[in-house]
Amino acid sequence: MAKNKDKSAGDSGEGPVLSEEEWAEFERSFTKESTNSAAYKEPSARQRELTEKWKKEQPKDTGWRTDGARADLNPRSAGGSGRSAGSGSFSGGKRRRPWVRNLVWALVALLATTVIIGGPKLFSSSKSSPSATPDTQVGGAAPADTPSATGAAVSGTSAGAPPAAASPSFTNPDDRYFDGSQSIDWQNNEAGIVPPAAARIGDYSAKTVGDAYAALRQMLITADLDPAVLKGAEPTAAFKLLDPSEGIKQDYEKRVAKPGHDATTDPKAFATRFNPKTTKLLGKTIKVHGAMSAAVDKDGNLIVTGDYSFVYALAPTDGQGLDRSLVRRVWNLEVQPTTAGSGAGYWLSGWWYDIANDKCNVVDGFVNPAFGTYGGVNNGKPLDPYATTAPPSDGGASSGGPSSGSSRAATECDAVKPV
Repeated sequence: MAKNKDKSAGDSGEGPVLSEEEWAEFERSFTKESTNSAAYKEPSARQRELTEKWKKEQPKDTGWRTDGARADLNPRSAGGSGRSAGSGSFSGGKRRRPWVRNLVWALVALLATTVIIGGPKLFSSSKSSPSATPDTQVGGAAPADTPSATGAAVSGTSAGAPPAAASPSFTNPDDRYFDGSQSIDWQNNEAGIVPPAAARIGDYSAKTVGDAYAALRQMLITADLDPAVLKGAEPTAAFKLLDPSEGIKQDYEKRVAKPGHDATTDPKAFATRFNPKTTKLLGKTIKVHGAMSAAVDKDGNLIVTGDYSFVYALAPTDGQGLDRSLVRRVWNLEVQPTTAGSGAGYWLSGWWYDIANDKCNVVDGFVNPAFGTYGGVNNGKPLDPYATTAPPSDGGASSGGPSSGSSRAATECDAVKPV
C-alpha cells in the first residue's frame, strides 16, 4: 500500500510523502521545540497597559513609605542595557532594596534610645555614685589596714563581714603612740621649743638676748631631737656653740668612754641617746613641752634658761611593744659682759636632768626603757613623771667647769607611773 502511495505521488506530484504516524510525530516535536525556543512571547494585558503608560511617564517607586522620591527603577550605566525593545520586560539594572534604608533607620532609633536612657548615667559624677568607695571621715573606720594606738594593724571591713568598730583618727598619725599619755597634746619636735620675743634685759640688747635664745634652742634640738644623736652620735652642733675653753666636749667624750650614774660621769647630762641594738623609736614624732626665759644674775651675767621635757615613743629592736620615756632637761646658758656681742662661744653654767623609765641596773650611757621589766627600781609609791618640780637650788655652778654641775642622784631610781 505504501508503494502505491509513493508511486501515485511520484506520478501526479500529490499525496503525502510521510505516513500518518510520522507526520504526527513531526507535529509533536515541532510544537515542543518552537515553544521552548520562541523569541517572542505575547505580553499579558497588564504588561501591555503598563508598557503604554511608562512610554509616556517613567514609573516612580515610593517604597513602603511616601517620604520622597526613590531612585529611577531603570538605571542606565555604561555598558549596561536598558529595557529590551518590544519585550515588555526589564533587564540590565538592579532595583534598590528598601530593607537597607530600613535597617539604617532602625539603628539610628536604637542609638537615640540608648543615649536618652543611658546618657545620665554615662555622664554622672562618680562622687555621687552610691557604689563608689566613700572617703574616710575623721573618726571613721579606714577602708584599708590602719595602725591602731598600740601599733597593731586594724583590719578593714571584709566582704560579708560586719563593719569594724571605728578606730581613733589623729591629725598626726604618730599620735597613736602617745594615746593615753598626758603628752599627746604637747607640741611636736622643734615646734615645742619656742623662745619668747627678744627684748632688752638690763644692759644687754634685744639682739644679744635673741641670739642667746636661738643658741640655746639649737643646743636643745641637737641634744634631744636630732635623729643621729638619738641613735648614739655625738651632739657636735651643740658643742660648737660653746666656748671651747670650758671643755664640755672633752668632758662628754670621757663620759661616753666610761659612763657612770652620777652627774660627773653620766653622758646623758648632755645628750639623750638610745642603744640602737636594743631600742628603736616609733614614728618620727617626739612630744615637747617647756619654756625659755632670760634674766641677769647678781654678777651681771645674762642667764638664758631652758626648761624642757621630751617624751619618746619606743619599742624593742627585736620585738613588738610600746613604751615611753620622759627626759626633762634644764640648761643655763651664760653671757658675760666682756663677751657680749663679741661672737665668742657661750658658757653652759649649769645643767640638770631627770629621766623617767630608765633602767637603773644598766649603765651604758644610753636611756634604757624597761619595756615592762623590773629595771632595778626601788619599792615605794610611784612618782608622777609629769609633776612639775623645781630643779635643785644648786642645779648649776657659776661659770664653773663641768664637774661642778649637779643632777639628782640617778641611783635613787624611784619608781614612776607610766609615761
